Amino acid sequence: MSARVLPVLALLSAAILYLTDIENYLEIFFTFIAISFLAVSITWWWWVMFAVKNIQENITKSVDQFENIREDIRKLRKDIYKAK
Repeated sequence: MSARVLPVLALLSAAILYLTDIENYLEIFFTFIAISFLAVSITWWWWVMFAVKNIQENITKSVDQFENIREDIRKLRKDIYKAK
């Protein structure tokens, strides 16, 4: 993942530095910090979206399994009732 993201981030940073005519190291430093915060926030956002999706899928699978168990218990009760 970082092999794809870091080169793009470096090119984006270089383009921003070139387009904004930043001349001294302090401005470069603050721009780098701003770009770093941007990258972290975007990465965090996508990670949260994938985590929520994964949790939702796990909950759905669990509910389906519980429905199967409930159906098996119903059938077992019917069989026990018939056996009496």
